[in-house]
Amino acid sequence: MRFSALLSLRVPHTGRMPRGQETTSDVDVLGLLLDTTASRNDDEKSARRRYACIRSGAGAGLPSYDEALERGWFRTIGERVTPAVALRDYYWRNDVHGADALHEFVWWLGEVKYHIAQPGSYASAAAFESYLSDDAASGNKPHTQTPAWVAARLWDSPQQDGDLSTWMMRWKLLDWVLFKPASVWSQESAQRFREAAFLALRNSALPGWDQVAVAASLRDYGDIRVAGATEVKPDLLGRVLDHPFNHHGSELFEARELCALMRLLILELEQVETRAVPSAMAKDLVALAMRHPDLCRELIECCLQKPQVLADLIFCPTAASLVCYLVATWHEKFRIDREFHNEAADAVQSSLLADCLEVLREHLVQGEVSAVEYARLLATLQQQDSANHKGRALLPVGLDHLSGLPVGI
Repeated sequence: MRFSALLSLRVPHTGRMPRGQETTSDVDVLGLLLDTTASRNDDEKSARRRYACIRSGAGAGLPSYDEALERGWFRTIGERVTPAVALRDYYWRNDVHGADALHEFVWWLGEVKYHIAQPGSYASAAAFESYLSDDAASGNKPHTQTPAWVAARLWDSPQQDGDLSTWMMRWKLLDWVLFKPASVWSQESAQRFREAAFLALRNSALPGWDQVAVAASLRDYGDIRVAGATEVKPDLLGRVLDHPFNHHGSELFEARELCALMRLLILELEQVETRAVPSAMAKDLVALAMRHPDLCRELIECCLQKPQVLADLIFCPTAASLVCYLVATWHEKFRIDREFHNEAADAVQSSLLADCLEVLREHLVQGEVSAVEYARLLATLQQQDSANHKGRALLPVGLDHLSGLPVGI
């Protein structure tokens, strides 16, 4: 399918050295980062101890740590205690007793201290070393010539012990630079990375779809338990339609490292060579999106950046109706001015949608997609036609693929 013909979001390019900036050797940056470890405050044992201290002092009157967990104030995600995004809104807006102490605790959780085993050993990376010595508090991070190369070598270097969390700490210092694992590593190193990454994402304890709507309760009442039960649709399209994403990030818990890790895996779908359709990797990624809305948001954002990814996802029954929806609403995502709306763009969109619907129809015939899910997509196409008076009607394209279905579907 010709998904590459679709307009795509541009990803900022970070590989070019700004004019006038001193050249830093990639080898020196690599050596410096391999020599760097970090100590953090957000492991659960340290967090409990610190929280108990603030409760015994300025934070007297705050709930116990376990009660705070029940209320949704914190959550251990990827082995890190993470404060809820809405927690700050709650304690400032509602004049919570002990708000200053609670704010200090939230700030303390995010502190990281970097330790360099052999300082001064990497001449051209002196500015980067100073940045780390300041615990990355400065906003003036030195530029790296080829951050993707450095990130790749951080994983397959003989000095790297294969620990994903250590690699991710160093990768973060390179601004989570994107690359395709299969193109920068040996088959063995890439597979070792995929296995570690999928294990980390599956065991991350990110919020599920049943918690996607509780942020308002935390913001207003300081307790997610006040929120009523959230209905979770059985299909991915239904879940996305019920809970449109905020593109500024999660409304419940920020998990930028894990989302960046998901993004790295998704981008590899562009070049997965396999005779099986869909690829095992695509199925694993869709399974994660079905479990966690934050990871689903990453899947959609990556599709908008790299539409070729859709060519694998359309063959995943669980994701097929979502792919059809994305193609049907593609131009909306980019807010294309009506003056630039043309017949050629409509023709590409209609043709791709027809191809996707043909695959979805086959999933329906095979019993891999429910009639309710298909009907949900048709209703969305109808809404799209009503809102877009100048473009081609999409509902007739969807209805055409229902003709000749076996009796009983």
